[in-house]
Amino acid sequence: MVHSEGVVLRDDFDSSDGLDYTIWSEAYGAGISEYCGIVLHGKSMVFCEPVGKRELISVYLNTTTAAAMHFAVSAGSCIPGPNDYSIAISYAIDDRVDWHLIDKISSHPPSADEAKTEGVSFRFHQDLAADAHSFEGCWALDNIIIPNMAHSPKQLEDNFDLFDPSHWLFFPNGDITNACDANETVLYFNGGESQGELHQFAISHDLDLSEYFDSGDVIFTESFDDPGFPAGRGTCDPADSSEYAVSVYAVVAGGQRIHLQTLSHLVYKASPHHLLNPVWYPWASLHRPGAANTFCLSQERHLGLSRNVWAIDQLALLPWLPSHISAIIEFELNADCGGFNEGVVAVEFSTNQGKDWSLVQQECLPGNCDGVPLRGVCL
Repeated sequence: MVHSEGVVLRDDFDSSDGLDYTIWSEAYGAGISEYCGIVLHGKSMVFCEPVGKRELISVYLNTTTAAAMHFAVSAGSCIPGPNDYSIAISYAIDDRVDWHLIDKISSHPPSADEAKTEGVSFRFHQDLAADAHSFEGCWALDNIIIPNMAHSPKQLEDNFDLFDPSHWLFFPNGDITNACDANETVLYFNGGESQGELHQFAISHDLDLSEYFDSGDVIFTESFDDPGFPAGRGTCDPADSSEYAVSVYAVVAGGQRIHLQTLSHLVYKASPHHLLNPVWYPWASLHRPGAANTFCLSQERHLGLSRNVWAIDQLALLPWLPSHISAIIEFELNADCGGFNEGVVAVEFSTNQGKDWSLVQQECLPGNCDGVPLRGVCL
């Protein structure tokens, strides 16, 4: 699927018998199969030819409304090649000659700003090591999707009777079927023992909930637009190691320093125009009436002037709860209709395309108990 209202590109490698040439223009050294077992769900694009090119190239895409690319990559049940070169993801505009590297694949790669335009092709590619005559191992690619952010819905409603795939990015190991004594079709996860330790989840399309935000709830905000703040110039040199990461901490009454979070250097290792996505902290231990708290962002180590640079913008401090509830999530869930049941389902949210997740529900409010979060919704 390409250029629909919900996605720019989507392929789960299960929806067609072979390579879908409406999505991919070229594939070398690869085939759709379960040769390496289940990577995320069902079949995957398996790269296991020992000689020749290993490459998968998309058709030309319009990515002006894209924000990220999601996919799963793993050796699965195949033997990985410890001496094989990394898998590279790159893009080319208007031709397939001048390829620009986005990242070497180890997890979710960032989407380069220059790649957000018309006539873009993406390539997954693995070079043969310089002193090798063949690849040592295999790898497989599954569930590739580039969401279309131009039409982010303001609400999500789905009864799974007339299933709309644009509502959901992933639901690995899930099936739209009639199960669990339901009157109509449901999203069904049958995580039996034969499935092993596979992670089962459903991720919705990004929702635009900005209209539910009450600006009157903001305790403190800073956009750094005042002329009193110095402005840097020139080319930034981002952190290239966790040694130079930025930490967020609070200093509470009595001088106690409480570490809140370390911001991964990979999150802000990007172009100078990259914005760090909102970060949410469950600060139950800081919620003390009458206490004065100071919040700090600190980089303990760096390599000197103009090295390991980082920037912050649009800082906001919000209350633990909004002044009024403006949106709710409702669903029906049956966690006891199969032979293998752990009885716990976590409901989480992300504000940065799935890089970080936080629980929607917690056991209690600060001041009433110690604020230990639930593992999910227990039934």
